[in-house]
Order: sequence, then C-alpha cells, then structure tokens
Amino acid sequence: MRTAHNWTDDSATIGIEGLKRPLRIFQVTDSHIARLDERDEGLVNDVDLKQAGWFGRSDKAFAGVMGRAEKLKPDLVMLTGDIIHFPSAASVEFFREEFHKLSVESIYTCGNHDWNYPGGAWSESMREENYHLLQDFLPEQASYQRLMLGDLQILVIDNSLYQINAEQLKFARGCLAGGAPTIMFYHVPIEIDTLVPQTIERWKQPILMGTKDFPDELRQTWRLGQDRAETFEFIELLKKSDNLAATFCGHLHFAHTDRLSEQACQYVTAAGFGGKHRLIEILPL
Repeated sequence: MRTAHNWTDDSATIGIEGLKRPLRIFQVTDSHIARLDERDEGLVNDVDLKQAGWFGRSDKAFAGVMGRAEKLKPDLVMLTGDIIHFPSAASVEFFREEFHKLSVESIYTCGNHDWNYPGGAWSESMREENYHLLQDFLPEQASYQRLMLGDLQILVIDNSLYQINAEQLKFARGCLAGGAPTIMFYHVPIEIDTLVPQTIERWKQPILMGTKDFPDELRQTWRLGQDRAETFEFIELLKKSDNLAATFCGHLHFAHTDRLSEQACQYVTAAGFGGKHRLIEILPL
C-alpha cells in the first residue's frame, strides 16, 4: 500500500492508496484537566497545589480546543488520553460537559493519568476497576476499539500501562489481517531512535513503549513491571504491517514525527493544556 506523508507540529496530511474519499480527523491529547471540590476532599493532600494555576489554564485550553473541533466539523474527533489529570468527580464532570457539546463523532482512549488517582496503585487491575469512572466516554470494551470511516479502518488501543496484553495483540493482529487501509491511535509512543533524545531531555528518562534498556530503578519510579512479550510482538506487528499508514499518540507533551516503517509514520502530538491539537487530513492516492 502506497502512502505519502507531510506534516507540521499540529497537522498531518497523509495520502493512502485505496481510499475513495478524503477524511478529516481532529486529535486532542494531554489536556490534564484537574478540578477538585468537596466530593474528593481526600485528594487535596496528594495533589501539588503549586500546579493550581496550570490546572486552571488547562480547563480553558481544553474548552478552546474542543470549540475549534466543533467549528471545523471533522469526520472524527479523537482524544488520546490524559484528558484529565486524575478521575476526580469535578474533573470528569467538566470533561463530560465539554465532550457532549460535540455534534460530530468522537472516540476517547485512556492515558496513564485518566484512571489513576495521585499516589494510587498503577496496575492493570486498578485500570480495570476505574474504567467505570469514565463510562460516559468509553465503550464496554475499553482496552481496544475499532471504527470504519468509509474505507479507512481506525484502531484504538489503550496502552496507558506501557504494555499490550494478549487480548489487545489478538485484536490488532486480526484487524490488520483484513487488509483495509488503517491508522491507529494510542497514548504512549513507541520507541523510535530519533524520539529517545528529546524524551530524555524533557523527562530525564525514556518514558516510551518498548524501551528495552529501561533501568530497573526507573521501572520502580514509574511503577512499571517487566515488559511483556506481547508488547514487543505488537510493535513488530505494526512495523511489518503493509496496510498500516500511521499511528497517533501523545503522552510526551511535545510534537514529534518519524517513520515507524517504510509506509507508516508515528505522530506524537503536543499537549492540549497548551492549546495544541493535530488536524489530520487523509487523502486518496
């Protein structure tokens, strides 16, 4: 499948062989909405209140970005995680109000903050337990989703634990085996050589999926277990797939684009709390 890629920090224009009509997708990521009220008083002790000014700006930035999405009327609005900074009642409520203002189709998948309280146990079981807090935005099967927009297959994977499990791998493999032109969305970027230096400069550690040399002490800091074999199988699947045109993610709060394979690029989108987003134009080749 032939593809052609052109991009800026806030756009992507992708030509894909086999499509019959153009499509527009508006991606938002990492807004980190953080609101607190009496319903979650216990969280105050665990939240750095020095960030309160940033939290306030993130609310306004998210509302502004969603307003832009509504004006543009794209074929899809895609929210790729860390939309809220923790699942307090007030944060979820604000997200819900803005989300339901959209009159266009939208999909949301989690980042590592959306379902986790400050100081909480960061684990797959905790994620499963807290999915219900986000039930207004997620389908019953929240760890993976599939949508067809015309001839374009859109796959969504929750990799907010930096891992892929066996069920997600089976889902991705089965969908890609169908041969439809595909793009994919997830939260945590896959490690690419050119992405590592900028990630370490920003975060002091390689917070990427599939980082083979992640020191054990940093795994403990980020509460990461050892990487699953399925995670590396998933990465190889994407790199070898001849019908995957692009992947889109966030997590790092800065923009970056590079080749994931001969025909596919990985697009990292900058943070929504800074008013950023990415407009994706998909064109037939």
